[in-house]
Parts: sequence; C-alpha cells; structure tokens
Amino acid sequence: MPRLGLALVMVLVAVCGCGPSATTDSEERVTFIRDGLLLPGEARANVVLDVTTEGRTIKLTPALPVGGRTVFHFGWERGKRYELTLWSTDGSVVFLAAVTAPIRPEPLVVRTVPLEKVHAGSVTSGGEPDASLAFSADGTLLAVGTFGGYLRVFDTRTGGCVFEKRFPEAVIKRVAISEDDSRVYAGEMSYDGFVRAFDLKTKVELWRFRLADELETSRPARAHDFFALYSYPQVYCMRALGDDLVVDGFHSWTHGGKPRHLSRMYRFDGRTGVARWKWPADAPLPRNISWFDLDDEVVALSAYQWEAPAEGDKTPQAAIVLLDVASGKVLDRHRFEPLVPHFTTTPMWYGLAFDGFGHLAVGMMDGRGAVFDTHSEGGTPVLKLVRNLDLARPVEVTGVPVYAGAPWAAGSGNELYILTDGRLIAPSASAKGKTVRADHPAANTLFALEGATGKLLWRWKLTTTAQSVAAGRNLLVASTQQSFSPDDPMDYGLTAFDTAFTLPPPEEGDFPFGGRTAAAPIDKLLFRYHTAGPVVALAVSPDGKTIATVEAPVRLPDEMTVVGTYRLHILR
Repeated sequence: MPRLGLALVMVLVAVCGCGPSATTDSEERVTFIRDGLLLPGEARANVVLDVTTEGRTIKLTPALPVGGRTVFHFGWERGKRYELTLWSTDGSVVFLAAVTAPIRPEPLVVRTVPLEKVHAGSVTSGGEPDASLAFSADGTLLAVGTFGGYLRVFDTRTGGCVFEKRFPEAVIKRVAISEDDSRVYAGEMSYDGFVRAFDLKTKVELWRFRLADELETSRPARAHDFFALYSYPQVYCMRALGDDLVVDGFHSWTHGGKPRHLSRMYRFDGRTGVARWKWPADAPLPRNISWFDLDDEVVALSAYQWEAPAEGDKTPQAAIVLLDVASGKVLDRHRFEPLVPHFTTTPMWYGLAFDGFGHLAVGMMDGRGAVFDTHSEGGTPVLKLVRNLDLARPVEVTGVPVYAGAPWAAGSGNELYILTDGRLIAPSASAKGKTVRADHPAANTLFALEGATGKLLWRWKLTTTAQSVAAGRNLLVASTQQSFSPDDPMDYGLTAFDTAFTLPPPEEGDFPFGGRTAAAPIDKLLFRYHTAGPVVALAVSPDGKTIATVEAPVRLPDEMTVVGTYRLHILR
C-alpha cells in the first residue's frame, strides 16, 4: 500500500468513532489548518481525497507536501462533521471515520530557517538584533534582510532559498521585491547607507544609490557599542510601487555634542535607479522621517524629532505630510502639538498605515492616535481629520503618570489597527526620578478601528510586551518581544486573528474603555504561535495566506541563560 494510505490506516485505528483528539502524535493525525487539511505522508499527484459533509462530496487533490505531510486545500467550517475517503493510487479506498472541525485551526509551519549567529539581547536592557521582511505582491516570495548583512529570498511554498548575498559592512535594514518579482531591493544601515537593486534571476546588481552623499555620514563614538550602529545613515522604510521603489532615507546622530537629523524621501525608477523625485526637493529635512505608507495616489509620512526644539527653530516638530505619489509635491500636512505638561515633543515611530480605501491611521508615542480620510476634495487628496483617539495617554498611578506609546499600525480592507507598547512613565515624571511598577490599562493592546469613522470595533490585550502588527487580506497578526522588566512573563510569539469573522458592533462609549464589545474578540482569534525567543520582525503576505517572522536570542535576568535563536519562521 502507498505510504500515504498506510499512514491514514494508522490514523483510522486511532480516531475511529472518537474524533481527532484521540491521537496525540502530531505526525499521525489529521490537522485542520487555515485553508484546508494536513494529512500524514507525502501524496502523489493522482491521489484523490473525498470530503463529505451534509450529503455533499467534494474531491480534493494534493496541493503541496510540507515536512513529510500533504496539504489538501478546502474551506472547512467550525464544528462541522466531515467524512474523509482517500482513494489511493492503486484504486483501493482508505476510509477515515468522521472528524469534527475544531473551533480554531493550527498554524502550518512551512519551514524554520536558522540565520547567522548573532549576539543575544537582554531582558533588562534590550539590544536585540534587527531583521527585515517583505513579501512579493503575490506572496510566493519572501525577502529577508539580517543584522549580519545577509539578503536572502525564499520561496514561501517550499521554504527554499532562491537568492543570497552578503554585505559584511552593513545591516540590511529594509527589503522589498518588485511587483513583477524580477528584482529584490536592499536598504542598508551602514557608513554609506546604500540602496541596492538586484536581478532575481541573474543575481546581478542593477544599481545602487549612496544615501550618505546627501544625508552625510558619521562614525560611532564608541566602536564596540551595539547601539552606536544606529547613528549610521540608513533606509528606515521602503516600499515597491509598480516598477518603482519609494525610500525613506534617515540619518540621526550626534555631532559636536549636539543631536543632528537629516531625512529625505525618494522615488526611484526600479530598473535604473534614477530618482524620479526627492522630497524635500532642495535639501534634506532636518527632522526624522520615521515611517511612511502609500497607495496609488499619495504617500503619507511622519516627520518629528525626539528632543525639544532649539531656540528659534521654526520647523514643525511633528507632522503628517501628504505627498503626491507621482510628483512628490506636498498636497497637505497636519501638525500635532505636544501633549503638555507631560511631553515637550510629539514623537512618532512606525505608527502609520492606510486601509484599502484611503483612510489613514496614525499612532503617536505619547499614547494618542488619529484617523484621517485622504479622499480627494476638488480633485486633490487632503488630510481630513476623522477622529482623534485617546489610546493610552498618561493616567496617574499612585501619583505617577504612566502611559503607553502607539508605535505600530496596519490596515487592510476597510479596517485600521493600532498597537500600543508596554510600561512607560511620562517624561515629566521620569525626569524627576519618579517610578511605579504598573502598566497603563491600555498597554500592549491591539485596537481594531473602522477606517471610515475611526470607531472602535474590538480590542485585544497581549500577554507581554508588544513588538509589531501586520495585516493582509482577512488576516491580522500581532507579535511580542522581550519586556525590559524581569517580572513580566516571557511569552514570545504571534497572535493571529481572522478579520473576516464579523463581530456585532460595540455600543458607544468613551474610547477606548467605555461601552462594551458585543460578542467576544476571542471569536476572531485564529491561533497562537510560540517562539523560543522574542520576535524582532513580522510580515503578512498581501493575500493573507502566509506569515513570516524572525525571532532572536535573549539573555534572561541572570545574564547567563540564553533562550531563542536567530531564525526565520514561515507559516501558513
């Protein structure tokens, strides 16, 4: 009997009349995954699986082998009973007793890939190594940039590596793949700050652009300080757009004892490296452009600086700027004033994202948020404020103001998502040496918002310190990293949600704590996926079918024990 048929006979003995929970051997049972079934054994192409439910039968052929098992794609429903009949290659039939679909699927691990050896971060002081991830437009390719200077591209269906190059003098800070899958782009954090383009088939470098020529360069003040690397010029954000590449060039360093910042936006011809436009056009901006997102019409970017402005400095301290994606010209801007008395600036990080309909989510590091509508008025896109959000602004705990920043945002379909981070004490109190061992009530919380109105749809509290959020069609994933408090749980990994599963709307109330969420957000929960170490990079394919994440090693509070490794996980 063929290998798959024999394996299913073994499963039949284990589960007949008892459901799939009667077996504990994950290699010898039927597993329900997000888009089908996973059966033991590698099936041949002419094997057919009949799936019968409620008197209807569908015939399935193998989709792909994964780790000695075979995927059969089909859309199952929670709690429904299915009869599985396998027709083997010799015409014999192996019947598997009816199985009940679970409430939630299990993640399918396509492959885990060890990356290079890196230093371990610390639970108490941070310092985890960077990584960067980006999917191709159709989700079949995944670009990976690493702290050790590697640029790799993987086939997400098999986990095989199809491209690899190393740049030993650089951290590959950002990566992207052209929309036609012909080129891969790498953005460095290095003395030169190169942007590079490679032909994926020939592996030949097509062009490079040196950011340091316009943003200056610098040398770390302390040669062996991990954090000194971040004073190099770097690509802070990068997106493929048709045949082109949009880049955020960023340089923040100390010169003569004073902080300096230079940033500039670029749109390059992806084939030649010629800059179609730069913003600002005349000279780099003396601020940090920390992140951007774009659609077919506009680029929205956040510009700020961490420190209070110098006397006489009239440049806006924090603003969202809307650029025409074709020309790079400014269409609109919205300024944010500092949240006094606790803050003297309005810092922002990665908290900027569009949904699929021109609505923009903004998260700020003082605990505020906002939603904008960028639809055209009179033919010109604008930044129309839809709603201000009080996500995690300072509240007093035993007389000390605590808050949570809102550094991450994502969008998909008609929804926007903002994720807050962990325990923070407002600068107005920390400057006086005040401290408290308590989180803001909305720390490490994922907020799901209606894009058109900014209204709260649902929220989810993570178990430990948040790291990032990413979204694709019908899929939302949040990740966790190490906490800087040794008292917090080390619960590293991913939490995935089905955004297509509809919850009744919440009742109105004070955002975000008032009102109630009708039905439970737990109904949207797909699965938890645990990693041994903290997550340092996360991406979801545009079609929502594939998740990629990188974990890193971390030293526990004893500073001796290390958990986790620097490795890539590809999941479906």
